[in-house]
Amino acid sequence: MVLQAGRAEILGAQKKLEDGAKIYSSLLAQAPAFPGLHYACGKFFLLQHLTDEAIAEFQQEIKNDPAHVQSYLEIAAVQYHVDSAAGAKYAEEAVKLQPALPFAHYLLGLLYADSSEYEKAITELEIAEKGHIREADLYYALGRAYSHVGRKEDAARARATFLRLNAQASSEPEPNIYGEPRPRPHDPAAGRARPSDEGKQH
Repeated sequence: MVLQAGRAEILGAQKKLEDGAKIYSSLLAQAPAFPGLHYACGKFFLLQHLTDEAIAEFQQEIKNDPAHVQSYLEIAAVQYHVDSAAGAKYAEEAVKLQPALPFAHYLLGLLYADSSEYEKAITELEIAEKGHIREADLYYALGRAYSHVGRKEDAARARATFLRLNAQASSEPEPNIYGEPRPRPHDPAAGRARPSDEGKQH
């Protein structure tokens, strides 16, 4: 089972997505309750930009294992800038399951900010900051949230940190903790960008 899933991932990395999808389809038919299989398949679908299919797999993983934190986080991240209010519900569950996970608070804060829940956003983003999340998007969202609640000095501080981190990411791009490229620096005028996985546990 694990070897076959690994084979599918290799095919995905080789851009042979259809062949990889066939392997996952066969595995799911053989062992639909195998731990982590629907999650892995969901991640594979994300490589193909098949968002709805990926969400369905993550939801099935949660049905099989209601404590599967990563699946909640994946759904929440996919919903960012698409339906952030819906995504926040999944991030809330992740925070309940692993309250000490900084990435969960970071993602929940971004979703709250995008849903205009600014007080809630500040609480979550400050927790993430204390947990050593140092992402430009965190400070961009935090600056906006502070501004909306009238905390002008805090907003200026957050924006200054955002500008510094954004400039660093532009001039010295680094991989994240999984060796994957970080997202492009935040552009407020740009479309949806998936939050970085900095601090996320698997």
